[in-house]
Amino acid sequence: MLKAFGVGLLCTLGIWYFNELIKFLDINKVVYSQQPGPCRAVEGVYVPEQGYQGSEDVEVLPNGIAIFSSGLNYMRNPALKHVQGRMMMFDLSNPDEPAKALRLTGFTRKINPHGISLFTVDGAVYVYFIHHAMDEVDSDESVEKFRLNDLVVAQEDQFYATNDYVLRHRFLRTLEYFSFLPIGNVVYYDGHKGRKVAESLRRANGINMSPDKKYVYVAEAGAKRITTFRRSANGDLSKVSSTFMGTLVDNINVDPETGNLWVASHPIGYKIYLKVAFPVGSVAPSLVLRVNVSEGVITETTQIYSDDGRNLIGSGSAVFQNGKVLIGTPTHILMYCECLTC
Repeated sequence: MLKAFGVGLLCTLGIWYFNELIKFLDINKVVYSQQPGPCRAVEGVYVPEQGYQGSEDVEVLPNGIAIFSSGLNYMRNPALKHVQGRMMMFDLSNPDEPAKALRLTGFTRKINPHGISLFTVDGAVYVYFIHHAMDEVDSDESVEKFRLNDLVVAQEDQFYATNDYVLRHRFLRTLEYFSFLPIGNVVYYDGHKGRKVAESLRRANGINMSPDKKYVYVAEAGAKRITTFRRSANGDLSKVSSTFMGTLVDNINVDPETGNLWVASHPIGYKIYLKVAFPVGSVAPSLVLRVNVSEGVITETTQIYSDDGRNLIGSGSAVFQNGKVLIGTPTHILMYCECLTC
């Protein structure tokens, strides 16, 4: 009896896992290209003799200056040893000008920037970003205890951040990637110490906040959904809703005027995995969505941009301002589009 029960349980788990794997990999999905208007690559992201540097996460200031992270080597892949970690800027009001590197002071080592968040106080702009150390080795003492991905600043030196991996070694993280276990989380740093404020997430990726700071939006890449949380006065989060998006959601940006979400994503799961594992020579399609929300609940989703991988490889972030869209990628170009349909 117990043997039969065990066999039945294993079969059930096997069927569940196989179903989740097929949904995640998107093996039979086809992506067609769609542009909202004229689009072109921004100059300055490609470096001669070094190649494409990427534009992983993009944020834009009210004056049209976009700040983005470039040169991300998330998994410390030797194939990306040519990239140069930089924080860069691009002026949406002068789109014919190339992107330029920001001058950073106080850093004694090269940076490896990931998610970013901007915060303005008394006219000064502060750029917060996730940095992954490149010289760490796989030991309990040196590997990041958690794998921070993105962050959003709530107040000066107070922020939420996502952990998309929680296992400590690269091999285990590969298993975690395909396990579909809800073990990701969101942490909150209140200026003095950090604590978990949301758990049981499937690869928590991008994170952002509504203009009124009442809601926090989290991209669960492993579940292809966006989950909304309501903020409390002490920074705690309570779940409001989860919406299946049908694509591996990456970074989330929020339109400060409308509150709409601009979501960059990876519509074919196995192709973006191959792009991360084998960045040179691999291609992955892109998909950008505009998501309308009301009181933390998604009410409508519109496809703004898509590409099969020939023009843009792996959309990781998207921002909109005054009829213009910037689309960032982890290891490819920065795309500028005039949005005639927005």
